[in-house]
Amino acid sequence: MNLTRIYGLFLRHFYLITRSFPRILDLIYWPSIQITLWGFISNFFADHSTYYNGAVGVILSCAILYDFLFRTSIGFNMLFLEEIWSRNFTNLFIAPMKISEIIVSLVFTALIRALIGLVPAILLTSPLFGISLLDLGLPLAFLFLSLYIFGITLGLFVSAGLLRFGPSFENIAWSTMFLLAPFGCIYYPLKLYQKFFNR
Repeated sequence: MNLTRIYGLFLRHFYLITRSFPRILDLIYWPSIQITLWGFISNFFADHSTYYNGAVGVILSCAILYDFLFRTSIGFNMLFLEEIWSRNFTNLFIAPMKISEIIVSLVFTALIRALIGLVPAILLTSPLFGISLLDLGLPLAFLFLSLYIFGITLGLFVSAGLLRFGPSFENIAWSTMFLLAPFGCIYYPLKLYQKFFNR
């Protein structure tokens, strides 16, 4: 595995992201809007229902963690799709780059993409809603690591589907996380999920 080639491909995507204001805005805008919306919705329910007392922090934390998973997975897919859309994929193998080197560079670049969106979202929760995800301490790092690995794994499966079935598989890249969301118990407790299926 050649670190120079990995770094070269990482730089290609890094410059593509950081030199484009619309791309950076897109990465920051959607997580921030989602956190803001869920924060206000959670506050509304907490004010108008005894069931939701103290649930604002839980719902916002879940929204942030799920968004990190979503951004990691979709970030990996987007980087892979960028190579296909720009018709650069075949050029990578002329370089020559190994598949493992392509995957490693995309894994690190996907992390950068996810962090660009995650950091502003975490910073917004404290002044707007008085909640800090960082209060979870060290376990939060392991949680982020597991979400990151799972997101990358999903990204690899979708990329494999893109290689096997071609551009028609692109819709799956966008919908994978939404298909898994109902089974992730993101915005509701596991008890409700079990109760629904134990009827």
